[in-house]
Amino acid sequence: MTRTLRAGGLGLSQASQATGQLLEGADVRIHLSQFSSFEDARKTLCRVGVEQVTQA
Repeated sequence: MTRTLRAGGLGLSQASQATGQLLEGADVRIHLSQFSSFEDARKTLCRVGVEQVTQA
């Protein structure tokens, strides 16, 4: 998960923190600027086990 978030443009600290929050069951809101589209980001996150991805 942390690698996916890093690929999405987050720094290591922010990606690691978000991963920890997700593992604890918290809702996490992040901006992934490196993906070409929301759908691309959603598919990538779903492949690593994120159950729900919504667009703000």
